[in-house]
Amino acid sequence: MRNLISIIVLLFIGSVVRAHPLHVSVTNIVVKKDSLLVTIQTFKDDWETAYFHYNGQHHKLEVEDLFSSSWYRTYLTSSFRFSSMQNGIPWKIEIKNVDIVDQSMMIELRSKIINKPNSLYIYNGLLVDIFPDQTNLTIIGSEGEEHGIKFDVHKRDAVMKLKRE
Repeated sequence: MRNLISIIVLLFIGSVVRAHPLHVSVTNIVVKKDSLLVTIQTFKDDWETAYFHYNGQHHKLEVEDLFSSSWYRTYLTSSFRFSSMQNGIPWKIEIKNVDIVDQSMMIELRSKIINKPNSLYIYNGLLVDIFPDQTNLTIIGSEGEEHGIKFDVHKRDAVMKLKRE
């Protein structure tokens, strides 16, 4: 199911050439024994608009920016984070890869799971401070089960129970 949704979103994102009337991201989170593997699919120009909103300057986003620009890294890690509880210390997120094709952008992240928690706190406020209609669809796969959560301007966080043996 997760792969089908990802393919549909990629086809949709790939078919959009210029400005788009839709502000959406699709995030896949795979819970492994000791880490989270995360893929975020979004629009490049939405990130450029966010940069302009905060800095008052136009900036054409390149792949290197997410690795080297402190603004992009700071924005990503403040808008998207994990911990074992709502007020817990956020886990470190490592950017593994960024791929930009036309207007679509895919960010691959990894986060180490700390202390084998029974639940996963997710904060996904990506771009909701810029676009009031932003929707962040998130699919979490753990122990062979998948769950979907819709984040938006009204709901930016959630707690998911994890099966532990």
